[in-house]
Order: sequence, then C-alpha cells, then structure tokens
Amino acid sequence: FCSRIGLRSPSGPLFSRWERASGVSLRARAAAMRAAFLVAAVLAVFPPCAAQGYVAMGWKRYPGYAGAFDGSAISGSLKILPGGAASALKLEGTLQNMPAGDANGIHIHEGFDIDDADSVGGHFYPNLTEDPWANVTYSGPVANIDVEILAVALEGALGRVVVVHDATGTRVAISKIVPDATTYRYAELETYPMYNAL
Repeated sequence: FCSRIGLRSPSGPLFSRWERASGVSLRARAAAMRAAFLVAAVLAVFPPCAAQGYVAMGWKRYPGYAGAFDGSAISGSLKILPGGAASALKLEGTLQNMPAGDANGIHIHEGFDIDDADSVGGHFYPNLTEDPWANVTYSGPVANIDVEILAVALEGALGRVVVVHDATGTRVAISKIVPDATTYRYAELETYPMYNAL
C-alpha cells in the first residue's frame, strides 16, 4: 500500500535532511503506515471484542423487599442472546435456589439501577402495544429458562435489570445485564502481504 504512494525507497538529500530533523526514517514511517492500515482494515470488519450476547448474574434481594426469600442465594447465570428472528432476543440458562412453585416470572425491566426500586420500572418492550413478557414463567427452585422474546432487540437490553418474581408476582430478586465475556469474538491477524519488518 505505502509503496504505491511513493514511500518504497526514499533517498536523496531532501529525505536525508528530513530524517535527521525528525529522527524517524521514511522507511520506518512507511512500516508504521502499513501497520496502521492493517489495524484499520481489521477494525472495519471486526469491531474490537464485538459482543455476541449479554448475561445477568450476581443476584441480590430486590430493593425494599422484606419477605423471607433470599435473592442473593440464587446461583447461575442467565444469558441474553440474539433471537432466531430479526429484532428478537433469547433468555437462556439454569438458575438454582429460585422461588419454589410454578408460574413464577423472570423478565427484563426498563430500569438500570439494581439498588433503586423506584427506577426499575415495568417490563422492557419499547415500541410494542402488548407485553411480550406476560407469559414468560419458570418453575422453581431449579429454573431451566429457554425463551425467545420477539420484537425486542438485544442491543437495547444492555445495562437494564432482570427481575425475578415469585408465584404471587412479588419482585424478590434482581440482577443487572452486562457484557458476557464468554461470548465474544476476536479477529485473527496475519502479516500484511509483502511486509518486511525493519
């Protein structure tokens, strides 16, 4: 690339004076430009550490909840993944020590703060008129969750909270959605064509 714009073999008194003044040879500058071009090309195709999904873990008692259930005892993680359909997300995971019983709820809510009950808000379903979370339930105390939510984009879920409800609908536990380090992708780099390290 750099050789095509006249940086292949700098020589002559003008180049020598420039090298002495700058302390950097044009050959080294050309090598740096090649490396920068490679990095820019890779980042254009593969954003750095592009997340493929999110996760909710590290559960705690819902703020202000004074009941007997201890939300901090929940173990396991809930993955929030791209759904099979466009603009859809999927909840997947096994959570233990959940509230016992059937028809318990687990939903993504609008809020971002796991310590402020007033900011948690309702179920997260922007631009929809019907609540897609209404029928999302689990059976405890071991909850095997595998559900797809249509028309709710994955990107909008990052940073929001996941709320665990018991069979009465009471909010008993909460967690925050964060990037999932186990579902990242990386680009494999190779030497730039015809590049010779100085």
